Amino acid sequence: VEHPKDIVVARNEPVTLNCEVTGDPEPMIDWYKDGKPVSTAPMDPRSHRVLLPNGSLFFLRAVHNKKEQDSGVYWCVASNAAGSAQSKHATLVVAVAEATTASQECNEENFCTQVFLHQLRTSLPLFG
Repeated sequence: VEHPKDIVVARNEPVTLNCEVTGDPEPMIDWYKDGKPVSTAPMDPRSHRVLLPNGSLFFLRAVHNKKEQDSGVYWCVASNAAGSAQSKHATLVVAVAEATTASQECNEENFCTQVFLHQLRTSLPLFG
């Protein structure tokens, strides 16, 4: 069994949470986020999440907006006729990059460049 791991990803970037299991008969994989089932394509054609053949959960882009956020605690459940098993929990944090002008630098020829300080903001506390 490969359990999902905590991960930080930039908003709109792809990310995969792993959940690889073996069993006979081959188990079905279901994913949960914060205690609720995760909808995936093609069952939900509007979803940006895809259940891969190996059971991993692939995000085409990590979402962080007012209507929807992918940040949260995830786990997978594998089940077949022999029973079910739940993975360890993993926290996905979607970071939002914000650019703030830090300074403007000019040389002798009055060629100026702006230096930007990039900062990541997250909606959840980082792991500790």
